[in-house]
Amino acid sequence: MDKSHKNKDFVKDAILKMGELSESCGDMKLPSELSLCSMLEVSRSTIREVLAQLIQEGVVYRVRGKGAYLRRGLTSLNLDLTKLFSVSDAIKSCGLSPKTILKYKHVKTASQLVASKLNIDEGDKYVEIKRLRYANDKIAVFNIHHFRLHAIEHASDDALCGSLFDYLEETGKSISYAKTKIKSVVLTQRDIPEMDVALEPFILLEETYYSDSGEVFCYTEDYYSDEIFSFDIIRRRS
Repeated sequence: MDKSHKNKDFVKDAILKMGELSESCGDMKLPSELSLCSMLEVSRSTIREVLAQLIQEGVVYRVRGKGAYLRRGLTSLNLDLTKLFSVSDAIKSCGLSPKTILKYKHVKTASQLVASKLNIDEGDKYVEIKRLRYANDKIAVFNIHHFRLHAIEHASDDALCGSLFDYLEETGKSISYAKTKIKSVVLTQRDIPEMDVALEPFILLEETYYSDSGEVFCYTEDYYSDEIFSFDIIRRRS
């Protein structure tokens, strides 16, 4: 093996070792390229090549204006799929900081599919909302919500960045249960431009939410990062 390959292997091992030695929870911010050059006594081109390789492997990701981060296994969240849960509370339980970004809110005309999910007529108006949920600076969940018009029409942007369940309850609409379909999907930066890699696996939960009386409030497409979330479900013999 030539010296160039030895240097790259050495740098890669050193960067991965930083994650093992760090006592912090969650993803670790790496030193700057110049600092890594000084610490590891290699050229900047070698550092860049190794970081590019680690980004391609999904081990490292960049946040614009903040630098490069090493992914850590400590961010994995295992949740009971039989219970409705708060994404923000789940993220906090892992010692991470939740953040919600409202990307989109519009009144739209229902297609045949959306109408069937919301139990309204095709052509009726409904509200579509798109949100990004972060764990620290990493995308944890991408939500696409389809609400019946009366349920959420007058909600402020601040309310839409909080718990939608809490907002509905405050306005006299209580969610009782959800019917859920689970799929494994791959999203690209065309789907979520804010993603730090070109492709990423997600767990899609297609859910329709109901009141105690069976009234439909919302149909959602919730894309959970496969790297952060896993779900448990108990199955019994019939």
